[in-house]
Amino acid sequence: MRHRVRGLTAAMLATELPLRRIALQQALPVVALGALILVLGGRARALDPVALWQAVAAVELPHWIGAASATLVSFWAVSRYDRMAHALLDTGADPARAGAAGAAAIAVAQTLGFGLLTGTLTRWRMLPELGLKGAFAVTGLASLLFLAGWAAIAAPVWLLLGPETGHDGADLGALAAGLVIALLGGLALASAAGLRLRGRRLPPLGLIVRLLAVAALDLGAAALALWWCLPAGLGAQMLPAMLLAFAAGLVSGTPAGLGAFEAVFLSLLPEQPAEPLIGAILAWRAVYFAGPAVIGAATALLCPPRPARPVLILHPRGTPATDRRAPAEILLGRQGEHRLAECTTARHQWLLAETAQCQVALFDPAPAAFAALQAPLTARARALGRIPVLYRIGPRAAARARTAGWRLLRIGAEAVIAPAAFDPATPAHAGLRRKIAKARKAGVTIERLAPGAPLPLAELAEVAAHWARARGGERGFSTGRFCPDYLAGQQVFLARSGGRILAFASFHGGPREWTLDLMRSGPDLPDGTLQALIVEAIAAARAARIPRLSLAAVSAAADPRAPGPLWALARRLGLGRETAGLAQFKRAFAPDWEPRYLAAPGPVALLVAAVEITRAVHRPEPLGRP
Repeated sequence: MRHRVRGLTAAMLATELPLRRIALQQALPVVALGALILVLGGRARALDPVALWQAVAAVELPHWIGAASATLVSFWAVSRYDRMAHALLDTGADPARAGAAGAAAIAVAQTLGFGLLTGTLTRWRMLPELGLKGAFAVTGLASLLFLAGWAAIAAPVWLLLGPETGHDGADLGALAAGLVIALLGGLALASAAGLRLRGRRLPPLGLIVRLLAVAALDLGAAALALWWCLPAGLGAQMLPAMLLAFAAGLVSGTPAGLGAFEAVFLSLLPEQPAEPLIGAILAWRAVYFAGPAVIGAATALLCPPRPARPVLILHPRGTPATDRRAPAEILLGRQGEHRLAECTTARHQWLLAETAQCQVALFDPAPAAFAALQAPLTARARALGRIPVLYRIGPRAAARARTAGWRLLRIGAEAVIAPAAFDPATPAHAGLRRKIAKARKAGVTIERLAPGAPLPLAELAEVAAHWARARGGERGFSTGRFCPDYLAGQQVFLARSGGRILAFASFHGGPREWTLDLMRSGPDLPDGTLQALIVEAIAAARAARIPRLSLAAVSAAADPRAPGPLWALARRLGLGRETAGLAQFKRAFAPDWEPRYLAAPGPVALLVAAVEITRAVHRPEPLGRP
């Protein structure tokens, strides 16, 4: 064990993390401990050691068992703080390993004191892939999550039970508790409404609820463990006293909260004799602090790190996709609105988006990718308090989601063409031929830009701006928006007349398929121009031996064949009128129609997802926002 500790210390000294910063942050506990020793020194000398021992001995065996059981529940809840911290920081750590490391680190840190230092070292030992900086970040965030949860639980408890302590500051405490509750309520309402603070998304409502539940379970079980050790007769007034004393002990950073806990606890229960209370606190410390600390230290020092299970890694925004098996639409991630997610074991990739309350996996993945990514994607969403959602998935993925107990909603159909089999001369394309003939008669020519060739950005921007003005702005979320750098990485086709650009279309160019993304047109567009653009793109895909070309999806509200009373009502209300013309345009190419679905774990979750995604599509946030 000694050589492990020496190796840990040497590695710590070799890192770039400024240890002076940690040392300065831990100076406060040292000062606090010295001050508390001076303050409590006189009272400690006045205590009767025999009475203290009698108080400890008075705790009966069933009460010891009850305290130990409550401690187990508390530390199970404690592990959830680290799970949330890892998810928020996108460390990619296995949630089970992250939770175990968090429980061990908190057990060791709250007993030895100097929580930032001891907690960081314990987490680093159990999760070496984090590095010292990563372990320090997780320790700090987990501590903030605990304090936030403590404030949210302690405020209503003090508001209801604080006056029963008989403390002089009960009225002031009630005022502070009311302010905390009002702040928490305002945060929850703002989160539910999808509002932002200084341009940043607020924590999802599910994360706030999860944090409250974890904090209530953690602190409630800790208080129950102490209650089992206390003498009979102490009722509800011990709960607010315990919550304030518990936080004071942890914030002070002294070993096991020594001194700070007693000072606050005794001051809030002035009518109770000191010896029985301190004796009960000693018994509680043996169960709640010493026992878990021994187990946590042994786990960290003696047990080798467990192999990681498949987890999700999120790449920085704008990272290009490298999975050749993924659908071409995953290249939408280049625009920087969403992030690329990758499984640590299978190396499959998916595009991950976030709304106010949902974590959304976009587009239809390959079957193997769905099997590899669904479980870690769901685990990450739930750790963050978000609803896991699958958007625009195909029948195979939908069947797997249904097997997992998720609810499905058919939201549209994707128009798919096999370029090698596409023949405009067939009777099915008679209307298409007439459109293209009109465009040619009007002098329209189609030009394909070579990959990497300079774009006529000024003309393209003018066309895109006219298109956006005519339609009330661009759509977003699952469709691209005009952006020069983004457009430069696509297959681009231009429609010209007399040298002037009339319209353009761009395609995501994957190795196995092309998918229509942007299609923009300027004023005075000759009939058949857009059809000519698509036919030229199909011919280019056939020449490049691309087996599949997608004209993207249309809403089920615009498809009269879409089943279900919901979409029949939507069409009756005219909700599909906006995309009906687009659906008719795509039918001219006689494509195959593949259904697309929205999936979420439950009917309420499905409704929330549908509302938030609809809002994100029609009111997209500016590009570049986190």
